Amino acid sequence: MEIDLRRLVIHELVKSAESVDAQVYLSETTVEIEERSLDLVRRLHRTFESKSDIMLGRLSSPEDNLFPGFFEQWRRTPASAEAFLLFSRDTMQTLQLGLQGIVGAKGGYLVYAEYLAEEIPMLGLFLVRDTEGLIFRRLDQRAGFDLDSVTYLDTNRLAMAARIRLDGSLEKGYQTQLIKHNRSQSSISEYFINWIGLDRTESSRELTENFLEIVEHLPLPYDADAGREMQPAEFQKEVVRYALASPGQSIELDRFEANFYGDEHPAQAYLSEQGVDFNDGFRVDANTLRKHNRLRAYAAGVSLSFAREQLRDGTIRVEAGKVIIDLPELADQLDDQQHH
Repeated sequence: MEIDLRRLVIHELVKSAESVDAQVYLSETTVEIEERSLDLVRRLHRTFESKSDIMLGRLSSPEDNLFPGFFEQWRRTPASAEAFLLFSRDTMQTLQLGLQGIVGAKGGYLVYAEYLAEEIPMLGLFLVRDTEGLIFRRLDQRAGFDLDSVTYLDTNRLAMAARIRLDGSLEKGYQTQLIKHNRSQSSISEYFINWIGLDRTESSRELTENFLEIVEHLPLPYDADAGREMQPAEFQKEVVRYALASPGQSIELDRFEANFYGDEHPAQAYLSEQGVDFNDGFRVDANTLRKHNRLRAYAAGVSLSFAREQLRDGTIRVEAGKVIIDLPELADQLDDQQHH
């Protein structure tokens, strides 16, 4: 993925898990934009691409949280390295205040990155920690090798990470993505969500399920090549294929409708009729998409896995608490096994 790095600042949050005190070491200048800094941001951004399920929400209003207030002030200021540095220093100090008295939270290096990813402007916030490791050290040309210790930045397992799309508006709240952590870390990572001021959070899995539910209620699009409406199963497969191939695997209703319906907007009309507030421009959960066209069930040692359209065409039916499978070929296979 092509990354165009505009500005980069790194601060340090000094805190141990056992302590209730937090300190910050604030940089006085931005990091020079060169190949190493660009490679760092590439690695950090790639973390989001490797996650199947992330949290998504919008920044709360500046009246409700300090971070959105400083964020709005920065967005209204002419773009410059000085303005970005001031924004990062101000918000680091709010993070320090928010961590006072919290046991369990640990420090690290806060990386602030303003960059373009696939032409989408982003603000990345990444909490990176040092990790102890081992390397081979050559003793001399004939004596062989020895082990030596090394400290490095673990960019593959970030402590916290968020990215904010900068192509939104202050009025609607900027779309924010946050890496969803294990449940065991939820109480510790809650402070990160509170610090940013994330509002109306949903996971990408939930949003993908909501989107697929909306698709179920849409009219079948017209297939110009075939000269007819798409078949239901065909439409469902095309929706999955479209979502997985979309830039950043992100669903935006305008693009989705343009792809399947041209100038018509049935999805937006349906949302308006139902009074549903849809979080547009979300990252889809690939696992949920792939599972959508197949249904699975297991009980009493019997396992079923079949295509969703087989329920629609009556091949498999559920009637009065019974599962009826109308597949003579399957019956023949079972009959052959029973008599051998």
